[in-house]
Amino acid sequence: MSDVARPHNALLQAIRALHQRGASGLTVYPYLSGSGYWRNELYVGDDNVGQYTSADNWRIAGAVDENAEPETIALKLWANLSDEQRDRALVPNLAYAFWFSALLDACGADRVPSLFDDYRNCWNDGYIGIVGGGKGTGMFPLPPGEISPARTSRPKRPAPAYDPTRGEPVLTEDELADPALRGSYVLLEAIRVLHRRGASSLLAYPYFSRVGYWRCEFYIAGEMPDARYTEGSPLLFPGYEDAAVRDPESVADGIWSQLTEDERDKALVPNPAYTFWFSALLDRCGPTRVPVLHEEEGSFAQRGFIRIQSGSNREDFPLPPGSIAG
Repeated sequence: MSDVARPHNALLQAIRALHQRGASGLTVYPYLSGSGYWRNELYVGDDNVGQYTSADNWRIAGAVDENAEPETIALKLWANLSDEQRDRALVPNLAYAFWFSALLDACGADRVPSLFDDYRNCWNDGYIGIVGGGKGTGMFPLPPGEISPARTSRPKRPAPAYDPTRGEPVLTEDELADPALRGSYVLLEAIRVLHRRGASSLLAYPYFSRVGYWRCEFYIAGEMPDARYTEGSPLLFPGYEDAAVRDPESVADGIWSQLTEDERDKALVPNPAYTFWFSALLDRCGPTRVPVLHEEEGSFAQRGFIRIQSGSNREDFPLPPGSIAG
């Protein structure tokens, strides 16, 4: 893959440039072909508006050669669209633009994103792969919404989407009987509630303490507020002095009440890429498992993933876009 680093990076940067100019409705469908070439299809809604492959001497956007700068490629990509496609590309999709920018930052200059290849289907496993550069396959959360409405050559599996109207998952009676489980579930859903209210820069830092309790701290712009939660005091949520079982909306109110005005202002700085990642993480956890960044035996984050677990039921999930703790 090292031989395609320069051209592929220029193409991806050109797409980011178009997003920054407002064309956030332009989406990508990258993958490795059976012969090992990296390919990237471009979509505006259902329309495939470009197909590029490293097998074609990297002739990007028609007459543009492999040494073209991102700006030149961006202009050519835009010129190739019809007026109707341009209008649809300009329909705001800020969450996708934030996600794509975070993906490019994770790829760096020598790796490419890939939804699938001949050996693995990252898409079906719930993530997009990051390949090349002699570094193995990295994992990154899938984009918000559908990956490509028109793509039919692979199973259509929409990414976990953030939906402000979705109902909360329902716990069974057996699950409700476990105070610690109920506490972690309600707390995590409360964070999702705060994200829906606009506090998308409130980051969660979940881990197991040395004595085995699951804990969750919060970070806002790199600083840790006083609000936090531990299974050592089950159901004693931030902002409350009794252990009554509470719903996520009430717990969200309690967390917010513990923040200073400055912390609230910083928490309200838009961070949709993190919001979508966190919602996808909670959907994967369900009501019976918790996310864990580290435990006494070591740090999962240092190994490039966050662990989802409940007893022996364990699964790895991509780390959040950007810094873990702001």
